[in-house]
Amino acid sequence: MRNVLRAIAAGIFVVIAGVPTMASAGAESGARQETAVQGVAGQRSGKPGKVLIIAAPRLTWEAVDRVRPKHLMSLFEGGAVALCSVRTAGSVTRPGDAYLTIGAGNRMGALGLVDGRVVERTETVPEGDPSALFERTTGVAPSAPILALDKPAIDVGNEELHFGSVAGSLGSALGEDDRSMAVIANADEQFGIAMHRQAGLAAMDSDGQVAGGAVAQTLLRQDDSAAFGLALDVDRIAKSFGDIWAQHDVVLVELSDLERAEMSRAVATLEQGDREYASALRSGDELVGQLMQQVDLSRDTVIVVGPTSPLEETQLTTFAINGPGIKPGWAESSTTRRSGYVTLTDLAPSILTALDIAVPSSMNDTRLSWASSSDTFDSRITEMIDRSNRAVARDQAFEPITITFVVVLVITIGLAVLCLARLPKLGPLVRWLALLVLAVLPASYLLGLVSIGSPIALGLALFAGATALTILAAVTRRFDKDAPPLVLIGLLWLVLAVDIATGGHLQINTVFGYSPIVAGRFAGFGNQAFSMFAVGSLLLAAVLVERRTPNGEKIGTRLLVVVMAWFALVIVLDGLPSMGSDVGGVLALVPATAIAVMMFRGISINVRIATIVGVSTLLVLTAFAALDLSRPADERTHLGRFASKLANGEAGEIIERKIAANLRVLTTVWAWVIPVALVYFVYLTWRPNRTLQTLQGAHSHFRTFGVSALTLGLLSMALNDSGVSLPAIMLAIVAAYVSYLVIGIEWPKSDALGSDPPDQPLSQSSGRSPGAPLDVTL
Repeated sequence: MRNVLRAIAAGIFVVIAGVPTMASAGAESGARQETAVQGVAGQRSGKPGKVLIIAAPRLTWEAVDRVRPKHLMSLFEGGAVALCSVRTAGSVTRPGDAYLTIGAGNRMGALGLVDGRVVERTETVPEGDPSALFERTTGVAPSAPILALDKPAIDVGNEELHFGSVAGSLGSALGEDDRSMAVIANADEQFGIAMHRQAGLAAMDSDGQVAGGAVAQTLLRQDDSAAFGLALDVDRIAKSFGDIWAQHDVVLVELSDLERAEMSRAVATLEQGDREYASALRSGDELVGQLMQQVDLSRDTVIVVGPTSPLEETQLTTFAINGPGIKPGWAESSTTRRSGYVTLTDLAPSILTALDIAVPSSMNDTRLSWASSSDTFDSRITEMIDRSNRAVARDQAFEPITITFVVVLVITIGLAVLCLARLPKLGPLVRWLALLVLAVLPASYLLGLVSIGSPIALGLALFAGATALTILAAVTRRFDKDAPPLVLIGLLWLVLAVDIATGGHLQINTVFGYSPIVAGRFAGFGNQAFSMFAVGSLLLAAVLVERRTPNGEKIGTRLLVVVMAWFALVIVLDGLPSMGSDVGGVLALVPATAIAVMMFRGISINVRIATIVGVSTLLVLTAFAALDLSRPADERTHLGRFASKLANGEAGEIIERKIAANLRVLTTVWAWVIPVALVYFVYLTWRPNRTLQTLQGAHSHFRTFGVSALTLGLLSMALNDSGVSLPAIMLAIVAAYVSYLVIGIEWPKSDALGSDPPDQPLSQSSGRSPGAPLDVTL
């Protein structure tokens, strides 16, 4: 076991040594990207340019690589590219959701069939004159040429989403600075019915008016070979674009034929659907070529974005930005803090910043940035397609793997109960399954080192990897009977610690990491990783103290310093903005580790000490927040943004949204772990042999671990938006660990590799009375 502890200690040294280096590297990367942003702003301050947004619905990098549209490829090759996460307020992003989010600079949701009625005032709608209808529903006399008729209903529908978003924030911010935004789009599916013009929602102001552009069906021509028999009139649009581009500072042009082609898949064969979409992409590329003849890339910025993903499956879409100061390379943002990933919410604040306009508080001030790359464009496309496939595979595999994990855990607990109740031959199987449960966790992150683009292949690889780790861990029992589960928990901690200190590359697109499609988080510790990391930290600390004080006595000063340094490292890794950047994690970790330290020292916890711990927790979080706030706004993590909103009295929406998310998690499969594990621990406590008491007698500081872990679990559940999943994962680790130990105590000859157990448990064969502590040393 000493060799195991030495290996873990060596890993910790690597983490500590790497922290300054990684922080320095992150600072240098941020400096490079900051220079790029300032370069654009500097050129604009001399002679303000314009921003052209080309919206390419449902467009993925795989489709780009397959069709290779000439004019778009030229834009992509000369600019910074990325995968775009289109997640908005709901799990599925519809056109209205996407365009509202772009215009709000924050997540929003639309209303389905009634969000696409964006019309020109000269048109006629079934209810009559658009101007009269708009004034009747909004109370505002229209003055702009284009109106979003469903704006009031959209506002009402978003009040319960708790994102604090304001529809039309981009258009209003531009208007307040005497700038304007226009839109050119029409994705209608038949003449005479204006239902699919959601692109106008991105350009409207907070009243629901769009300053200019064109959305009427005069943009369309009949084309029997196109989807729904309609297509954009490329020549007409190209001619009108010049006047619109001259009059407005920001123009959004939607390649609407792509949306029609995607929607027509429902009435076409698979092959014909692909052909129609490819044809629409080529037609859209022709329009892009004509538009670019009127755009000066030395002064103007062009953004190409896929606002929605294909109907077949939710995935990442296309993003590119080209213009002054932008060299071929990778784009990212302060939302993602990952090269090659951006989100829809990043567009509005970036556009306003480029035009030297203040970002309103309703927006997330998360700006785009970019860095040059020596990679060829083809290699970057290949990389993005691979990342997208991995993200899809991860999301498709997540639910079945999670359900399987929980089922295996429950089976392990059930078999452990049967084994303890006089079925000793189950002992080897129980211990094997307990190790397998623990091995799945580090294996899931280590698989992030390889590219797996199939959910089935990912599941098989995870099983194979976990099995291999289980075998390797079981071998260590030859040196120490309790080593196997500790080896796996130590490996899990080490993998997570080293990974988060070196950029968190194993967090993204791994089963128990996070998904860029779900877009809950792009950097730092995910909630599930935090649960594993935190509970493992407490357990390893308890084992260390137990080895040094086998009789359960108070720890000395030297050991106290070591333990406090260990917990300090854990808190820094979890809370430092450039690493874990975990708000709820810090709020849960500091009290839990403080309780552990006090119990190690034999200090009783009273109201005064609890108050000190609470204040200390807030001070630690404040220090991390202050560090984050000291950085430029576009480099801050969600910790700094939350602190800023809290200071401005605007954090209520965030708290309400997290409470709502917490309630939704109650219906997930993780919710089953908690009652099963609690019943299991009650059984171990009250069964005739009082197994849990015996376990505490054999492991002198197990009670300290239990109390601190319980504190950690309760606080994590209350303070994070993943709710019950956090304590559930902690309980899964503890239940598997305890199962391995109690089988070894009750049936000491039971072996994970299958040696035969005795006919009676140790508590009976030794003549010991039930409940008496064992004289077992570690």
